[in-house]
Amino acid sequence: MLQKLDHPNIVKYLGCDRALSDNSERGYIKIFMEYLPGGSISSMLKLYGSFEECIISKFTKKILLGLRYLHSHGIIHRDLKGANILAAHDGTVKLADFGASKIIEGLPIETSQGDMCHSLKGTLYWMALRC
Repeated sequence: MLQKLDHPNIVKYLGCDRALSDNSERGYIKIFMEYLPGGSISSMLKLYGSFEECIISKFTKKILLGLRYLHSHGIIHRDLKGANILAAHDGTVKLADFGASKIIEGLPIETSQGDMCHSLKGTLYWMALRC
C-alpha cells in the first residue's frame, strides 16, 4: 500500500528489506521511510510548549489534505495522533505510521458505520468512538 502513496503530506516509502532470522522459521521486514528531522508534533509540543493559532491552522490544513488524499484512495489511517504526524524543518507536516491503516472498498460513500465498528484499531485515547 505504501508504495502507491504519493502526496506532499504523506511520508514517502523508500523501500524495504526482508530476511529470514537465524532459525529460518521467522523472518523480519525493515521498511525504509523518508526522514523528517523535525520530529513528531507530540515531541515538538513537549519541547516548545503550546503552538500559536497560526501554526495550528497550518498544521491542520496539511493534515486534512493528507487525510483527503488517503480517503480518496480508500485508505483509513486508524491511528491518527501527534506521535504519527511528523514535521520537516520547513514546517511541512506529514502523516506517518500506517501499521493500523486499512484499505476500504467504496470509502467514503459506500462504507457504513457498522462496517467501521467491527474493525477498530489505533491508540485508544485518540480514537473517536461512535458505535
